[in-house]
Amino acid sequence: MERGSTLEIVRKTLTADYACEPSDWTKDEVTIVEAREVAGRRRFPMRVKAFSMTTMGKGVVISCSAERLAWAEANLRQQARDDLFSIATLAQVVTFVTPDRQKLSGPAMWYICSPDTFSPAAVPTGFMLEIYERDQMTEVYRFKGFDHALSYRIDHPCPEMLAVVAWHKGEVVGIAGVGADSEQLWQIGIDVVADYQGIGLGKALVSRATEAILMRDKTPYYGHFVANMLSGNTARRVGFQWAWTSVYVLDL
Repeated sequence: MERGSTLEIVRKTLTADYACEPSDWTKDEVTIVEAREVAGRRRFPMRVKAFSMTTMGKGVVISCSAERLAWAEANLRQQARDDLFSIATLAQVVTFVTPDRQKLSGPAMWYICSPDTFSPAAVPTGFMLEIYERDQMTEVYRFKGFDHALSYRIDHPCPEMLAVVAWHKGEVVGIAGVGADSEQLWQIGIDVVADYQGIGLGKALVSRATEAILMRDKTPYYGHFVANMLSGNTARRVGFQWAWTSVYVLDL
């Protein structure tokens, strides 16, 4: 599968996520739609009071609950893409959602990898990587403290399908967890013990997880907040390329 086909999978999934039309991602304008459950969306819980802004590089899709549509139309419709993701506008959104006991998360950068862009990374000397499958997750959950990689919930709505565990001298020093956020999009989360960061171990973990996902004919994706460029570098070095940027609300 080439990058173009992988991007089409992303567009199809995001179209379901935000209940918009496929063509909305290629329009050079702002699209505002009511958030609702659509078949094919990622398995994240739908918030009662939803709000998100997402771009794949052209225009912006704003998806929100019905009672927020009028505010979005009045305050966001006429803004350009770059202005919508500016500090001033994001602060405006924060002020709007705070009374509902919500916070704004992001901007988050999201990347995808396909077989034609994948670049495997070597495992640093002295480390061993071991793959655990879905039926071994309870064993993986015994390794505590890797919260950026694992949910530690066997009943999570986005089930962890596999994990890559890094061993050094009998100790677990890093984990890449893989959650099935949708039927096709599988997200990689990574966590490396502080003393072992900066030596290429994170890159090796992401590489091995990506390879395992591709072997299952799924699409690997990876995200980080905009300020965490070191995390983004890890993904890019094994062939991930940017696909979309989003901000979204979380309930407090």
